[in-house]
Amino acid sequence: MVTIYTSTVKMAMNKITKTLLKKITKVASWTIGVWLILGTIIFIGYPWYQVHQAYINSDFHYKIEAIEFRTGNRGVPHVKMDTGWYLFRTNNELRIIPYVQVGDSVVKEKESSIIKVYRKVNGNFVVKEFD
Repeated sequence: MVTIYTSTVKMAMNKITKTLLKKITKVASWTIGVWLILGTIIFIGYPWYQVHQAYINSDFHYKIEAIEFRTGNRGVPHVKMDTGWYLFRTNNELRIIPYVQVGDSVVKEKESSIIKVYRKVNGNFVVKEFD
């Protein structure tokens, strides 16, 4: 009789252990998932937002004097402006690479992501906007 009681207790403990392990696994999976989402937001999303805000709050006005493609920059040109040499970095700046030529004026106003390229053609200014 003792062996029957012991096996019944063991079966009951196995059921309790299995259901408890399932619950612990479920809670642990959700906890890890939540931490991964929060980590992504904190370590990727927020720094991206800060960089984007810094770009939006910046402004520049320059005239292109020379364009050089140097080795090691993956096809991104060094641009000589009236203030010195510059390497395009942001996606918006990289969009104007196929269009710009020596003599163009590039303007980005504060509180805007639009870059305007002014080109003088036959005495008239042609404006192309990149967003």
